[in-house]
Amino acid sequence: MFDESSTEWLVENNRRLNEESVTLLLIKTPRLSVTLTAHIDPSGRLVLSGHDLGPTVAEFWPDDEYEYWLKVEATHLAAINSGLWEELERDGVPPTDTSVLELLKESFEASLFDNDSEFRAWLNDRQIPSEFSSWT
Repeated sequence: MFDESSTEWLVENNRRLNEESVTLLLIKTPRLSVTLTAHIDPSGRLVLSGHDLGPTVAEFWPDDEYEYWLKVEATHLAAINSGLWEELERDGVPPTDTSVLELLKESFEASLFDNDSEFRAWLNDRQIPSEFSSWT
């Protein structure tokens, strides 16, 4: 696995993915388009970026477009990594990578999370602080 006590190693390991992103959700219907991606920003933070578009969005918001971001400081990557690793193993899905982005992608693919709200609740349950912001 990895040495979860080594925050520096995890930040450095994930920093190489700075310019890369992974797609966590991609939903396209006639009334709704949802895209959720994750990347590591230059400071080492995990950033989930979501964009919902379509008539269904307008039923809940004043516009048909909704953008949102969830950010977690780099110092919490070790806790996210070990937590996701344990959850995937418990669900019988052997993790294939130790980067937080790949573990997060595998977690969404395994339906551990169906949306950003479920991931945010998971973070809260583990007392991992995050920052949420949105725009409509």
